[in-house]
Amino acid sequence: MAALAVVQAVLFGLGPAVDLPVVLTPATAVPVLLVALEAGPRVTAAFGAATVVLALVSGSIDGTFLEAQHVVRVTTVVGASVVALLAAAGRCRLEALVLENVRLMRDLAAAEAAQRDVAQSLQRSLRPPALPQIPGVALASFYRAVGDGADVGGDFYDAFPLTDGWLLVIGDVTGKGAAAASVTGMARGAIEAAALETGSAVGAIV
Repeated sequence: MAALAVVQAVLFGLGPAVDLPVVLTPATAVPVLLVALEAGPRVTAAFGAATVVLALVSGSIDGTFLEAQHVVRVTTVVGASVVALLAAAGRCRLEALVLENVRLMRDLAAAEAAQRDVAQSLQRSLRPPALPQIPGVALASFYRAVGDGADVGGDFYDAFPLTDGWLLVIGDVTGKGAAAASVTGMARGAIEAAALETGSAVGAIV
């Protein structure tokens, strides 16, 4: 920023001394436009105002205040300062919008991860921790949820002892989410209670 201020002062100081051509007058507005690329609206506005004052003072000192070339120079600087201010304000708004979008995306990703963890934990609670050891029978299970695992499914399986053997159950509840999980839990509990009470596979299911 300080370097740009020095460049601006040199441009206004050397312009009349070397008789800067009118076609090169826009070069005097370059520093304030460069400030808008990095600084905020307030700093850009302050730099632009200082640039305009410097242009007016330089014209008063070298006696070119009313000359056409000086009027063009001041007009150019004023216009560039306004453009720089608008550009700085727009850039800051865009940067703030980008940062807000990044924050929202991070929050959304964190919320989805938390929802997925809860769903997976709930899904695990609806399945037996381990299948029983049944003489003469080898049991194995594999469960894989469809999708990204963020929804709790209604699928379940279990094995319950009976008076004359075992009851192996594989079931599915319509729907997904908390409602399906609730029905799944009730269904497993009801089947287990019926199996323990009746000791019969038919009585447990019917």
